[in-house]
Amino acid sequence: MFLITSPCETSNILKVVYFLKELLKAAFIIIPVALILIITIDFAKNVISNNEDEMKKHTNLVIKRLIFTIFIFLVPTIVRITFNILEDNEIVVDYTKCIANANIDTIIRFEEQEVVLKEYAKEREKELLEKMNTPKDKYANRTITSEGSDNDDVPTADNASAQAFINSLQKMSDTAQSDYKSGKKWYYSNSGTSGSFASAVKNGKHKTNCAKYVSWALVEIGVLKSGQSFYKTGGNSIKYNSSNTRKRMEKNLQYISGGGKKVSTLKEEGKLKAGDIVLWQNIQHTNVYAGSGKWYDGGRWSANGGKKKFKTFGPVTISALNNKWKVWKILRVKKT
Repeated sequence: MFLITSPCETSNILKVVYFLKELLKAAFIIIPVALILIITIDFAKNVISNNEDEMKKHTNLVIKRLIFTIFIFLVPTIVRITFNILEDNEIVVDYTKCIANANIDTIIRFEEQEVVLKEYAKEREKELLEKMNTPKDKYANRTITSEGSDNDDVPTADNASAQAFINSLQKMSDTAQSDYKSGKKWYYSNSGTSGSFASAVKNGKHKTNCAKYVSWALVEIGVLKSGQSFYKTGGNSIKYNSSNTRKRMEKNLQYISGGGKKVSTLKEEGKLKAGDIVLWQNIQHTNVYAGSGKWYDGGRWSANGGKKKFKTFGPVTISALNNKWKVWKILRVKKT
């Protein structure tokens, strides 16, 4: 996946897990049946044997094989209990997701998703390169704040709350562009990110990702508190890092169904506005619509690879988002 957030959402890894699942299924049938047949033969030998030592020997062997047969049947339960204990202690995570996802339909879905995301990565790299090579106007270096902006390039929202959100996203994008030019690079990462944009700047940990970038903007405008964040899963659900994060988001954001429609359709229907957080159907990605076909975007591993640096967070035009992807849900900042 190029990496998505979890290895359990990568088709190649899921193929291996699927093969192991099928192998274990066969083993759980063949091995116990074989042992039962062997035990039956041992009992038959005891019945026809007149030698007490031989009968004792066969009896002990039968007992051992019975214990081994019972153990084979208990292996799945033992494995499940062991992983639950490790999971509770945060030693391993998501093993159940790998097992659940290891089926033909899900593997095919992730394979299709990976093809789309690779196309998206190429599109984004092309658009970012074009943006960096486009001469900037005289307003390009003006300062953006969450209270407002005098930059003519900043998208305009239809209410003050959405505009504050856009201004926050733009401020971070301007910082990334400025830092890139001065040699202080920002990187894509799914781990070790700071609780807020302000703390990332202060501590020098210039790492973010698609959902964390959006979460930081929500922190900037007071929807979330520092350290709170969310992300869209590869399926159609949202992961919050705490129950309080979920409560604050559900209180301050409108959750609007995208109906599996394309961006062009939602724009024609007037259902997509500048400042809308867009969550894509069956794709693990989060970004914000900036209006006029442009997007604020915190990248993907496929585009940034943990090695490439952010030159900007947008707004940029990404044709894959505008023309191919389908919208699962829109999160919109409520008017205050």
